[in-house]
Amino acid sequence: MPPVLSVEARDGLIELATLDDSQFGCLTKAIAERKPGMYPNEAAWWPREIEGVPPPVFRRILDAILTIRWSIVSRGGSPSEESIADIVDQAAARGRLEPATVERLKGRVRGLNSIQSLAVSSRAYFLAFANPHSLIRSRVVTDIRTVFESAKSTEIMGALVLHSLQMECAAGGGDVEDIYVTLDSRDVNNLIEQLQRAQAKGEVIAATLRRVDVEVLPATVSEETQV
Repeated sequence: MPPVLSVEARDGLIELATLDDSQFGCLTKAIAERKPGMYPNEAAWWPREIEGVPPPVFRRILDAILTIRWSIVSRGGSPSEESIADIVDQAAARGRLEPATVERLKGRVRGLNSIQSLAVSSRAYFLAFANPHSLIRSRVVTDIRTVFESAKSTEIMGALVLHSLQMECAAGGGDVEDIYVTLDSRDVNNLIEQLQRAQAKGEVIAATLRRVDVEVLPATVSEETQV
């Protein structure tokens, strides 16, 4: 059974079907010219401008293509012609597209899925978020906790400086969960040491991979790193 597409992804497929050949050609060329990155769903990876395709339309089309790829890959498959056809038929039924338009849409989805930069980027994203929880953003709040002599006392006997690590995480099924962890100064120092160690190991591994001509996909993409 094909996965259920979000309303935005379904709209993206319908908009992809309505592009004329010139617009679709510009869209394909713009995506093909991007270098692979870890987060193709973020604006930093998107082409700056595509002739005839406004940014909101491009975002919905890209969301549709990535949703198709991730849905299929998450079930252990690859974007085959049959799996793509099932998903496109689902969207077409809701969008009431003509048979000829549906066939054109299937061809366009297959074409976009065959673009190497998009295929590699979407696979990298899937691997990066393979764990049950993946960090989206975080912040640390530092505060003071006073210690009273007893439950009924109002005399302050001491104070603690504690840190609350607040993590917004992507969970399964597209859910977002907030996780809160209390840290003391020892915990903070341990985390800093571990992260610095991880950063150093990452730089060594990246340098080793580059020496054997293996490209390390960046977590962020700047215009300077693009073709």
